[in-house]
Amino acid sequence: ERAAELRDEILFKQSASTNDDECLRDTILFRQPESSFMGDCPICFLPLSIDSKKSTLFSCCSKTICGAAHTLINYTREKNDLIERVHSVANSYLTHWIKATRML
Repeated sequence: ERAAELRDEILFKQSASTNDDECLRDTILFRQPESSFMGDCPICFLPLSIDSKKSTLFSCCSKTICGAAHTLINYTREKNDLIERVHSVANSYLTHWIKATRML
């Protein structure tokens, strides 16, 4: 909020120096809002898009997250699954190797 106030103050000073009240009015009118009526993403704290296709609703907790956070969650899950599979294969290989060396 403070950053937005400082930005508005700078824009006001710039428009006052050029004596262009219309520029200031347009800037304030068309700037991106700090938040949308959808609220903010609970993971990244950015405003949620008005377009519902760009967000995901979790039915378990009724939380809506943005598409970027959803992508990050999927990436993390896939990465963890891959690590788990590698560990499983390594443990299996190590177990077979130990059994084979005991038989020698």
